[in-house]
Amino acid sequence: MRPRFDNPEEDTKKRCPRCRKIMAKTWANELCPACTDEDLYKKVKEYITNNDVTATEVAMEFDIPLQKVNAWIKEGFIEYRKNNYF
Repeated sequence: MRPRFDNPEEDTKKRCPRCRKIMAKTWANELCPACTDEDLYKKVKEYITNNDVTATEVAMEFDIPLQKVNAWIKEGFIEYRKNNYF
């Protein structure tokens, strides 16, 4: 039977169960940083949809840097509301 990877050493590396990217063995989360970020973004998006909050309140609620929230706004992932909070 042919090994799953051309390099047998590759099979022993820690991989993200969702996207299969190789992760650092020291990474504590189950998912890789990109998949973890994607899950966080989905939670943030749902939170702002259901709550009338500011970017600062979002950052505090999810314990993430305000710069990350502002970057999502700037990149168009989170849209401003009519009341100028988002």
